[in-house]
Amino acid sequence: LHRAKTRLPKPVPGNESASMDYIASYYTNTLIKDAGPYPPLAQTIDCDCCIIGGGIAGLSVARELLQLGRSVVVLESNRVAWGASGRNGGFVGPGFALSYSKLCRSVGEAQARELYRLSIDGVQIIKNTIASLDMQETDPVSGQLEVIRHQKFSQLRNKIKTSALDFGLQLAYLDKQHLREHLQTEKYQAAIFNPLAFQIHPLNYCVQLARSIVNNSGRLYEQSPVLSVNRHDGGFRITTGKGRVSCKQLVYCTSAYTGDLQTQLARSILPISTHVVLSKPLGPQLHETIRSHSGVLDDRRASDYYRIVGRDRLLWGGAISSFEPDPRKLAARMRKRILQVYPQLQGLEIELSWTGNMGYARHLMPLVGRLKSGAWACTAFGGHGLNTSSICGQLIARAIVSDDSRYKLFEPFGFKYNYGGIGRIATQLTYWAYQLGDWLDESFGEK
Repeated sequence: LHRAKTRLPKPVPGNESASMDYIASYYTNTLIKDAGPYPPLAQTIDCDCCIIGGGIAGLSVARELLQLGRSVVVLESNRVAWGASGRNGGFVGPGFALSYSKLCRSVGEAQARELYRLSIDGVQIIKNTIASLDMQETDPVSGQLEVIRHQKFSQLRNKIKTSALDFGLQLAYLDKQHLREHLQTEKYQAAIFNPLAFQIHPLNYCVQLARSIVNNSGRLYEQSPVLSVNRHDGGFRITTGKGRVSCKQLVYCTSAYTGDLQTQLARSILPISTHVVLSKPLGPQLHETIRSHSGVLDDRRASDYYRIVGRDRLLWGGAISSFEPDPRKLAARMRKRILQVYPQLQGLEIELSWTGNMGYARHLMPLVGRLKSGAWACTAFGGHGLNTSSICGQLIARAIVSDDSRYKLFEPFGFKYNYGGIGRIATQLTYWAYQLGDWLDESFGEK
């Protein structure tokens, strides 16, 4: 757990026009030069495959299709990675939003292992893409600590054993005394260190992925919300405000922003907000308190995740809500969560706070596969999106080109109805129940 050497990305002078349509966040403040914008669609064009949505899922599908020799058009209603793809914590690691134990109960151990291996492949895709495209501005920092607040240690040992036997992952166990050398808090009982996992600047990753797509003859249009989709000549016709695309194949990568565009998909996705804050510079005290640049995430149902960014700032995410929070209360709420873990950071001030809408399915697994309309879905990666959207983008592209059937591993989960507004209320109640369960476990569970 050596402290990683990471540089502070500098805001780009004169680059305000490139970021003016993004929300204010650490990532937009450190957005690279030459990040667009790309023009809106203003003509009628043809292609092999049209992708709706310019987040990491849509960009991953597009890049893979180009490598397989297909022509692609990406339509983004705002800016590249404008949604959750460019607002998240930047954590890249194996797994899904659904825990591995629940995955085994859902589909059996054999299929669960296949799915989990795909999630590991997703981690490697991002690592390989960063290397092949020389994405230095993504600032990858290796290693993640999964800190334990209340999990039974027998489960912890089983996880380490299973990870080694089934997946070849060499996880390291840290007891409380060893962990205290790296994180100065009494809240954590132990930790697992995962050397495979890492952290990135997700917005810079996506805009460089977009640049690669355009440089390799892909066509990408921002500020091009889709108004309608119709079947046409055995394919699809997609209409925007000023243009039209005719294509043989269509992929929806619209997540929480599907709206009324695709009814089956919209009825299967719950838009959930997650919250992130960035501290003002904390100086040496931050490094005395958190002595590792590895990412940290806890094992609670209602978990926190955080990491040092730049030289001495703390980026902290956690808490979800089904409805938009009051921005005035968000910073104070998140500061309270930080001080519950690190009370010695009493002087901490929040410089920026932001939210991002993630798309969740009821079963907490991605929505990957064919829709009734004949189009494809590659979406709903809420809670664990960087690795999963990367591998699923590859799976969908290969299914389109070569009849690769691995995407069918996701079929048991299906496009289940989300119950609309009732579903959002139920999700919020479930989260509050998780918080209560976490408190009970920490108060009365095994130590």
